[in-house]
Amino acid sequence: MAAGFSIFDLERRKWELARAQRERKSATDAPEGDDAERTATREHPQEVAELHAVLLAEAARIRDAVRSGGGAEARPALRAFVRIVDEGLVVPVFEHASLDEEHRDAAAAAVYVALGSMRIGLGLGYGRRRLAWLGLGGLFANVGLCRFPRRLETIAPDALSPQDRAKMRTHPQIGAQIVEEMGEDYRPLRDVVLQIHERVDGTGYPNGIHGKDISEFASVIGLVEHVVALRGERRTGNRFIHTPVIKRVVDEERRSFPRRVLKEFLDQISLFPVNTYVRLNNDSVGRVLATYKERPMRPTLELLWDGRGKKKETPKLVHLENFPLLHIVEALDDGDAHRHRSG
Repeated sequence: MAAGFSIFDLERRKWELARAQRERKSATDAPEGDDAERTATREHPQEVAELHAVLLAEAARIRDAVRSGGGAEARPALRAFVRIVDEGLVVPVFEHASLDEEHRDAAAAAVYVALGSMRIGLGLGYGRRRLAWLGLGGLFANVGLCRFPRRLETIAPDALSPQDRAKMRTHPQIGAQIVEEMGEDYRPLRDVVLQIHERVDGTGYPNGIHGKDISEFASVIGLVEHVVALRGERRTGNRFIHTPVIKRVVDEERRSFPRRVLKEFLDQISLFPVNTYVRLNNDSVGRVLATYKERPMRPTLELLWDGRGKKKETPKLVHLENFPLLHIVEALDDGDAHRHRSG
């Protein structure tokens, strides 16, 4: 889709040259053998956190620039996406974003949509170029909303007046115009931003197109954005995605998205996303730390309360695949998790 996207090649080459320079500089004192492996393991979380922080800063900068009436500059964000792809860190950075409790604004949601879309893209078999392009599209998904008064962003869609609702539904065209002003190199991004709220059954907006007329990139980003939007203000547990919302999309709205995209979403994101609180069949409560495509119902948990409701002094790490008699009964909001425990 983005075969002529020369900006990608430029930024990727910049990153490769910078990485080679760093490696040459540190070659003389680099650890070897087991020491090198331990060093890489120690540095990995820091690199993941750094990349997430870069994306948060870029998302906020882009939004502020657009809100003030200026143009958007995407190259720094693209460099970060290229680095994430080339370092094989799509899943770690996505899971870091899921666990982050500090950032709860629209910029953080945009970053989550970008990373969640990239994770689905991995499952769909996208290559490096397409994954970075997909991430950039996710980051710009709702950039058009920045041209509206802030109050409209905080109101639930059902609470908007008919006039405000109609106005808000023009944001894809506004976003596409913002991207078009970024230059010819970003032309593919323009089409993706325009179509993110279109649905394959023709029920979307702004143009009501359907089926294969909709870019798969737009469908991937649109699905993640839709699930995050449905999560709304219930920002507890995994503040971006909630298990009942996923079930609603699968049960009631599955015809709105391509089957292969929806299937890969379920495979990659899981019914129990990272940071979701869950109750087990022995009444203990834990938090999801990692999920697995091959075993979606058996994630890795951090057990926080035992079956009697007593809070554990030291949380216990449990790999459900190793405990065949244990299984998840339900997902909980963190408020419910705390209320139903005696502490």
